[in-house]
Amino acid sequence: MSLKLYNSMSGTKEVFVPVSSEQVTMYACGPTVYNSPHIGNARAAVVFDLLYRVLNRHYQKVVYVRNITDVDDKIIQRANENNEPFNELTERFIGLMHEDERALNIQAPDLEPKATGHITEIIEIIKQLINKDFAYAADNGDVYYAVNKFQDYGKLSRKNPEELLSISLGSTETTFYVLAVYLGAVGIKHSRYAVGCCLAADFAGIFAAICVSYWFFG
Repeated sequence: MSLKLYNSMSGTKEVFVPVSSEQVTMYACGPTVYNSPHIGNARAAVVFDLLYRVLNRHYQKVVYVRNITDVDDKIIQRANENNEPFNELTERFIGLMHEDERALNIQAPDLEPKATGHITEIIEIIKQLINKDFAYAADNGDVYYAVNKFQDYGKLSRKNPEELLSISLGSTETTFYVLAVYLGAVGIKHSRYAVGCCLAADFAGIFAAICVSYWFFG
């Protein structure tokens, strides 16, 4: 029996055909751990766990990767409010997350990389994007992705960039930007390329990035 998944790009259910006959690889965007887990976190974990179980029934080897964002502005702010090191705060909430997942009989992913473990790679990729004019540094120190450089931007969400965000650069030319270069860091130093049947909203709005993608390791 063939497995069908919804493809956000085509807007239809399609037969799932793995890129590799040796293994299926699955990536889920994990939580940002600055607070106790809530029902929305549980929903995402249950959905990905169900998909993981289904894939395991159909294929001999499945690799499930789910990242954890364990450093960002919200985390640092919450740690400062609590007067504690940010890493102690994140480890506490990661522990609570795993405890809740065990109570829900959710299987652990095969790999669970943390953003703090890939800061060097994140910085290097940001530098490459800036050097290639795909991103720019704003006056406040943040780095933004130049959406007008991405020809297919908006295809997954079916949104026109003009409807999302426009910033005048003081000339007749208007360029569209969206904050994009806090990269999730999942497998950055290993990933060669990833494609997949996405349930995502590009980089704009909520980046609910993705139920299934095929991920190469090397």
